[in-house]
Amino acid sequence: MGQASFDDPVDMQGWYALSFNCAPAKKWKLEADYQYRTINNLNTYNGSYMSLGVSRKVIKNLDLLAEYRLALVNKGTYHRGSFGFQYGLDVKKLEFGLRGLFQNQVQDFDDTAKPSQSEGYVRFRLGAKYPLSKNVTLYGSVEPIFKINGIFITDNWRDQIGIKYKINRNWKLDAFYIYRPDYAKRSYNRYFHILGLGLEYYLKGKKKA
Repeated sequence: MGQASFDDPVDMQGWYALSFNCAPAKKWKLEADYQYRTINNLNTYNGSYMSLGVSRKVIKNLDLLAEYRLALVNKGTYHRGSFGFQYGLDVKKLEFGLRGLFQNQVQDFDDTAKPSQSEGYVRFRLGAKYPLSKNVTLYGSVEPIFKINGIFITDNWRDQIGIKYKINRNWKLDAFYIYRPDYAKRSYNRYFHILGLGLEYYLKGKKKA
């Protein structure tokens, strides 16, 4: 496998992340995330992605979401804003979630002769989590991503499976795999296999005596 192209449309990528999570006020959550990505069968650095997100619970099972992401990649700089919702439902030990997002992405090219490019996306992710033990959780999701005025109705698709390990009260380790077929090209499809590893920090208040 090599970097995705017409002659070889399959590539292996790596996503490595560090995130910070906290609840600054009742019903509010804040998340900051840095992600380092590689392509070309994990051999080539492709960019750094930095995001800041906020969510607010409006009713028992429903949260509203907003996020800004800055991506510094080989082709230029991307600015992306996201707005949407997260709905959760517990069935015994299974925790289901449905996330819907509208995203607007603006790309500033390194080539100054190219004008900035703006694109809109709508995406829905259906996922589930199941605790294997006190410290280990298995999760999976499917997520179609639709591009507004794109070549095809579905721009790309993400099937993800992962496992989270609670290291201690504040830290979690996240390992995952994503299969991502991409339909953005008119003449051929691309297929990405993504290996991911993340370290998550959760700021907790002091335990009551």
